Amino acid sequence: MPVIGRVSVILKKADITQENVDVIVNSSNQNLDLNTGVSGDILKAAGQSVVDECKKHGPQAVGNVALTGGGNLNCKHIAHIAGRAKTTASILQVLQLCESKQAATVSVPTIGTGKGGCLPEDSAKAMLQGLRQHILCTPLSSLKTIFLVAFEDRTYEIIKKYFNKPRYSKTPRAGIQMMAVPVAPPLNQGFFLFFFKCPFRLNEKLQQL
Repeated sequence: MPVIGRVSVILKKADITQENVDVIVNSSNQNLDLNTGVSGDILKAAGQSVVDECKKHGPQAVGNVALTGGGNLNCKHIAHIAGRAKTTASILQVLQLCESKQAATVSVPTIGTGKGGCLPEDSAKAMLQGLRQHILCTPLSSLKTIFLVAFEDRTYEIIKKYFNKPRYSKTPRAGIQMMAVPVAPPLNQGFFLFFFKCPFRLNEKLQQL
């Protein structure tokens, strides 16, 4: 069933190739064959079938998103972002493709925080802006949970601190209310949760997953 105006976001410290979701996001190059960093790990774990699909889709213009099967990963699809594009715009494309596949769960890496030189908080902010724009324009959404997956301890801790700032727990922004909620297992084991709540259901009681 579609979820109206509500998506939860969970920050995790984990290996994105071990995620069990509908869609895993891969930040790649224009040829969709980047074999270093997180992208290289995703392609290696996904296997040759996904590598072959990427060859058929590439090359792509910077910022385009190509959808392939999940291969050997525990996901139905992999959304490959081509090149170092603006994260917000790319996430919007990713989420539109997710809607076309009725995806409920999506895992996103901390885009650009490796060789891209993007600060962890800037990467998280751009992803959240893309999500905010998407859910404001998509009152009927299949999306339920987005996992922001950080591999490195430092990246995870910086983004967790960013999420803990008062504006995410108290201040409504752009018509969306956000609430920080700790979930089990404890935060020091790599999980942090907060909710987006759109004006379509402002009177509904916020519930934990």
